Amino acid sequence: MLQDAAVLLTVGGTDVPRLAAGIAALRAARSDLQVVIVADEDLREDLIAGLDCVQGIPVIGVGNLAEGRDGLEWNVVTGSVSAPVITAIPLTVLESLTDVRRALAATAADAPTGSHRHPTLAPYPGTPRWVIASYVREVLRAPAEDPVRLAHAGRLVMSAARLTAEAVDPLGHQIRLTTRVSMPDGLQQRPPWQFRLGVHRPDGASAWSPPTTLRPRTDWAGQGQWELLIADIPLDQLPTGDYELAIEIVGDPHLEPRALRPSIGSVTPGRTRKITWTVRGQQGSTRYLPFSTASARITRLAVQQDARGRRAALAWSLRRLRQDLRQVVRGKGGRRLRLTLLIRLLTRPLFGRQIWLVGERHDVAQDNGLHFFCFIRRSHPQRHVYYVIDRDSPEYRKLRRLGHVVAHSSWRHQLLMLHADVLADAFSIPYLIPRSWDRSGYRYHLAWRIGALRVFLQHGVHSSPAALQRMTTGYDMVITSAARETQALREVTGYDEQLAETGMARFDALAPGPGSRTILFITTWRRYLPSRVFAGQGRRTDEFEGSAYQRFTSSLLQSTRLHQILERHDHQLLFLPHHNLADQFHHVRPASDRVQVLEPTGDDIQRLVRTCDVFLTDHSSVHFDAAYLGKPVIYARFDREEYESRHAAPSWFDVEREGYGPVTETLEGTLDELERVLTGGCVQEQVYRERIERLLTYHDHQNAQRLLEAIEARLAERAEALR
Repeated sequence: MLQDAAVLLTVGGTDVPRLAAGIAALRAARSDLQVVIVADEDLREDLIAGLDCVQGIPVIGVGNLAEGRDGLEWNVVTGSVSAPVITAIPLTVLESLTDVRRALAATAADAPTGSHRHPTLAPYPGTPRWVIASYVREVLRAPAEDPVRLAHAGRLVMSAARLTAEAVDPLGHQIRLTTRVSMPDGLQQRPPWQFRLGVHRPDGASAWSPPTTLRPRTDWAGQGQWELLIADIPLDQLPTGDYELAIEIVGDPHLEPRALRPSIGSVTPGRTRKITWTVRGQQGSTRYLPFSTASARITRLAVQQDARGRRAALAWSLRRLRQDLRQVVRGKGGRRLRLTLLIRLLTRPLFGRQIWLVGERHDVAQDNGLHFFCFIRRSHPQRHVYYVIDRDSPEYRKLRRLGHVVAHSSWRHQLLMLHADVLADAFSIPYLIPRSWDRSGYRYHLAWRIGALRVFLQHGVHSSPAALQRMTTGYDMVITSAARETQALREVTGYDEQLAETGMARFDALAPGPGSRTILFITTWRRYLPSRVFAGQGRRTDEFEGSAYQRFTSSLLQSTRLHQILERHDHQLLFLPHHNLADQFHHVRPASDRVQVLEPTGDDIQRLVRTCDVFLTDHSSVHFDAAYLGKPVIYARFDREEYESRHAAPSWFDVEREGYGPVTETLEGTLDELERVLTGGCVQEQVYRERIERLLTYHDHQNAQRLLEAIEARLAERAEALR
C-alpha cells in the first residue's frame, strides 16, 4: 500500500520548525511520495510558502472562511494528488523513517482502496476531526452511492464525531435518550447509516434501542444539521447496577460501542426518577439517575429494580451516599470540589426545609427574578426563598427590606446552593453559581447530587428559539408567554414537557406610568462583536468600530436632525445598550443634551419602559413589553440580514407582518417615523393593540401565581421518586 498512498499533512503554528524534518522523512520513505499540506491561511502566506522544503508541494490555506478550518473542501485536497488512498498523518509522528513507514502502513491497512478520482481517506490517531468531516461530507455528496465508501465513512464518523448525551427522559418502562452525533461544520446531507443507543456494561448486561437514523437539528443560526438521534431504551430487564450510555453503528460487528459524553442537558439537571410500569402483564418499578464519571467523559446511568417501598428507597439512598463518600476520598475534580461535597454531606441534617434561590445577573434585580421573588415574599413570607445578588450592587440595599436577600458568593450563598431545591434565574442558572466554585465541577459532579429544579424564568418573549438548546442549558422548566412561542421552542430546542406557558412574572407589574416625554431606544447585542459575555475567552470577533451596529447608533446619537426633532417636540432620547455591549459606549458623547446614554445595570428597565412615550429598538424582545403597555413602537432594523445570518436565525415572529409598529432600515427612515409618531401624540394604533392581545396567552396579572404552582407541581413529582 505504500506506493498507492499520498500523505496529507496538517500544520499548525507550533509545527513549522519540524516541517523540514518531517518532509525529509517522508521523502526518505519514498522519493516519489505525493504530499499535500493543509495549513492556516496566515501560516501559508507568512511562513510555509518561503520554505525551501515545500517547493513543489501543494499548500492549501484554511481558516479565513466563516467556518474556519471546518470549511475545508475535500475536492480541493483530491485535486492536488492522484493516489487512491490519502493518509492523514500528524506532523508530530514523523520523527524517523521507521515512524513514517509504520504510520503509512497502519493508516492504509484499514482503509478500502479508492480510485484516483475518488481517493479514500485513511486517518491516523490525532488526525484533526475537521479533516475527517471534510471527507465524510464529500462521500455523502457523491451522486452514486458506493456501499464500501459509505460504510468506511460511517466508521470514520464513529471515530471522529463528538458523541454526546443531550437529554434523558422517562417514558413508561423506558428512557428516551437524545444524543448528538456532531461533526465539525455539521452534515448537510442526510446520512444513510443506522445507529442504536443503549445502556451498556462491559460484563454484557445491556439494553439497546431499535435501529434509528440521524435527524436534522436546527442550530443557532437556523441551519439544519443531520446530527440528532432520539431512541427509546427499555430498562425493565436490566439488573440493578451502574451502566454507561453508549452508541453503536448498525452493520459493523468490528466496532465496539462508544460511550456517550455527558452534557449540561443530560447530567446537570439529573436527579433520581422512579418509573412504574406494566410490561407483558408484569408490573414493576425502576429508579434511575444519570450522572457522569469522575473524569466527566462518560455518561452513566444508575439503575435500581424493584424500587417500591421504604426498604428500596433506603437502599438507594445508601448507595448514593457510598458514591458521594468515594468522591470525597479519592474522586477527581480537585480538593476544593471534594471539600465542598464533604460540607454538603455534613450539613445536610441542618437543611430539612425547602430552599429556593432566585436571581438574575450578579449585580441586578430588575427582571422576572425580582418580580417573582417579590411576589413570594409578599404572598408567602414563610417560605425559604432567597434572592442572590452582589453585596455592592445598588439594588442590594433596596431589596434587604424584603428580607431573605443573600450576598452573592458569600458562605451563606454557598451553603444554600448546596441544599437548594429550586434554582430560578431570569438570564442563566450559571449566574447563581458562587464565583469560587469551578463551573465545570459544579455541572458534572455537584449539580446532579444536589438535584435542584432548574427554572429559566426568561428575560423576554423568546423570539430566537434556536439559540436556546437543551444540551447546553439543561433546564427543568422554561417559562413561556405565548402559544406560538411555546410551539417554536418545542420544535427546535429539545425542550417539550419542560415548557411551562405561565406568562412572565414581570408582566404582572406592567401598567402604564406617567408620561416622561422620553423616547426609549433599546438595542440587543451581537455575538460577532466584542462582548462582555466573551471577555477573556480569546474569541475572535469583528471590530466594533466600523460595524453596521456602530455606524447606526453613532449616527443616531450625533444626528442634528434628531436634535431638531427632540427640540421641536420637547422630548429626550434615552439610549440603553445591551449589557453585553455596554462597554463600547462608555466614552460616547451625543451631539445633543437631549440625548443620554444609560448604563444597563444602573436603571430600572421596566420603569423606563412604563414611563416612555415612544419605544425604539432594533431586535430587542422588550418590544413585547412596550406594546403590552400601549406604547408606540418603531423598529430600526438597520442590519437585518447580518443579524439573522450571524447572530440569530430568522424568528417565528415576523416583525414585518406581525410587529407593533413601522419597520425602518435607515437612519432617515427611522427619524421620519419618529417625527410622525411624535406629531400624532404618541398613540398606539388599534391594529397593534389587537396584535399584542392576540399573541399573549394571559392578561390577568396572575403569571407569578401560575409560575409558583407550576414549580410546586414539579417538586411534587420529584418527591414521589424518592419514596
